[in-house]
Amino acid sequence: MPRNGSGVYGSPAGTAAVPNTTIESADYNAVVADMAQALTDSVNVQGTAPFQANQPMGGNKLTGLGAGSAASDSANLGQVQSTIVAHAASVGGTADAITATFAPAFTAWTAKIRFRFTAAAANTVGAPTINIDGLGAKIIKKQTGATLAPGEISGAGHICDCVYSGTDVILLNPWVTTFVDKVTFSKPVITSMTTLADAATIAWDMNSAPNDVRIVLSASRNLGLPTNINTGQRGQLVIQQDGTGGWGLTPNAVFDFSGGQTVLDLDKTANAQTVFAYSVIEDDAGAKKIQLERAYATGWDSIGFFKEFDAGLAGSTLIRTVTHGLGRYPSQIMPVMQCLSAEGGYSVGDRIYTLGSGGVDTNDGNGNGYGHCCGASTTEAWILVGLVVVKWKTSPSSNFNPGANWRMFLRVYA
Repeated sequence: MPRNGSGVYGSPAGTAAVPNTTIESADYNAVVADMAQALTDSVNVQGTAPFQANQPMGGNKLTGLGAGSAASDSANLGQVQSTIVAHAASVGGTADAITATFAPAFTAWTAKIRFRFTAAAANTVGAPTINIDGLGAKIIKKQTGATLAPGEISGAGHICDCVYSGTDVILLNPWVTTFVDKVTFSKPVITSMTTLADAATIAWDMNSAPNDVRIVLSASRNLGLPTNINTGQRGQLVIQQDGTGGWGLTPNAVFDFSGGQTVLDLDKTANAQTVFAYSVIEDDAGAKKIQLERAYATGWDSIGFFKEFDAGLAGSTLIRTVTHGLGRYPSQIMPVMQCLSAEGGYSVGDRIYTLGSGGVDTNDGNGNGYGHCCGASTTEAWILVGLVVVKWKTSPSSNFNPGANWRMFLRVYA
């Protein structure tokens, strides 16, 4: 054997030279043959013959290793660090049917291969595909195998990091940002406005139209049950009349708005807009609801916040004045009387929100006026109280004059 198990060469037994002794041809030939075999088994620096077994390095390293260029080549450390061979050399196709070429090329779709490509455009559908090195198109999905939303491949320059699951290509970095701490923006935060397609029943995908949405009514319509309703999602719903106007909108029962109405309260003037703030919540049973709150209607003012001021005991003829502090005229003033002690069928805490003449004459015959009037300046609000008459709660045909059992409040709206 030319080498022992440790790789050390030793000449064949009985071939050592002896002084003044003629070597026999058989011994000589054995040495020559053994040396030839040992040379054959040595590393061939010309690269004309391959290794025939695994080569242990004994803790040493290969140095000066060239960069691999074929799939069966070794990679040097620089290539491993840059992973440049895992990034597509070129990208083509369309936004939703991507093609990518790698150097060296992949030879087959194999589960768990990882690669990257630089997108040229944003996806517009939920099932875009990629075909690498002509191996066949695979659908691109995101973590857990969920369908992509349009724009989760965000557009030109988005470096997409992917792993093949054995069935689909999983995009590891879809364009979605989740903040886990407070974020300060030094520029305006601009949300998108999407106009929903007109139809007898208008459809709303809350993933593809996730922020502010607009509906332009050209006839009375229904607003259907939205798809992809996301708890915590919020924005504005703008409902606009066309140039004719007069149209209504009946929303699905998932929309929750005040008054127990089934048709939204809209300004139906031609081209008028009614704006609702919406937010998605879950009720106590976990069912999702979309709360609507009207925020604006063309040409109409809304009543703002209010503050109540204690104006003293009710019932006596006097003027009550409070300082509201708005620095401008209030939008509205409302007098309120609250029951302090049960009287006339009213319980403690019951309130009367409007005060009138009580259905009796406006004068008691002695020059004493009934009822009230309110006024305001930019600094104060007041109520002028006559002889207030209250109807019995349980007997509307009867009335009484409130006194120490009732207290007057003045509600001032900003």
